[in-house]
Amino acid sequence: SIPLFMDDAEFLGSEDNEAAAALKAILSEEDTPELRAEELKDRGNEELKKGLSHRPVALNRYTQALELKCKDQQLNSVIYSNRAHLHMLNRNWGRALADCKAAIDADPSNVKAYFRATKCCNTLHKTQYAVLFAEHGLRRDKGNTALKSELKKAKAAYRKEKESKKEKKATQIVAKQEEKNVQETALRQGVSIGKAVLECQNGEYAGAEPCIVDDVLCWPVLFVYEEHRQRDFVQMCPSDASLADQLQQMFPPTVPPPPWDPAASYVMGRLAVYFVEEWAGSVNREGEWQRGWHDG
Repeated sequence: SIPLFMDDAEFLGSEDNEAAAALKAILSEEDTPELRAEELKDRGNEELKKGLSHRPVALNRYTQALELKCKDQQLNSVIYSNRAHLHMLNRNWGRALADCKAAIDADPSNVKAYFRATKCCNTLHKTQYAVLFAEHGLRRDKGNTALKSELKKAKAAYRKEKESKKEKKATQIVAKQEEKNVQETALRQGVSIGKAVLECQNGEYAGAEPCIVDDVLCWPVLFVYEEHRQRDFVQMCPSDASLADQLQQMFPPTVPPPPWDPAASYVMGRLAVYFVEEWAGSVNREGEWQRGWHDG
């Protein structure tokens, strides 16, 4: 091997190669960490331009350059920013943002780092930080159109986020007041509301709570027809009506039976109602009824 034509001093050969060792010694005397970091940065840039398959090599070059810990902070800032760009191409937004922050710490005048940090924050939905990065960048480059565009996106997303939080808080206040009204109404009727006997993540039942409609306390009720593996879920059964009244609406004699009841056995006068007294089962993700109750 001829050392003069080798690509990288780190691959100049083993210790028994006298020519390589001599050249390595010369390079080590002449090279400063700054020169070496600059060289590695340039090599990383070249590898990055070659496409997707060369990104790991480019990442390695940038990292090697930073490990040299050269004293040129502007150069370090550029290398951090370039590595952030590589992470952004790989959609590794968290690491990209970390490198952007390091680039800004090394050189607060690095506008490109502010732009990339803003873009990362917008993608990660950290809108408040996106606004801050963009505004700081524009203080250093007022005419930067790319930063202005990202700032506009960040402000729009931040406003929407604030409105959403405001609406959520208002909804929570209303829900809390409604819950209080339900508790007070139930107590006036001699009813104490405890923990729900049926806990289920199924979307059909999720969020079902006692409520008040036209000053009447209403309950969510699940009707199960086990022999047919069918069910009905009524979210608002009035407390001033009986189950017979509810069933009369569900199985009126003048309406054809449901498809799962071809024998028309579910009609008023033939129904026997059992209610859950002590719950010990669940409904699985497919909505299948799991046995585990005592009939009352």
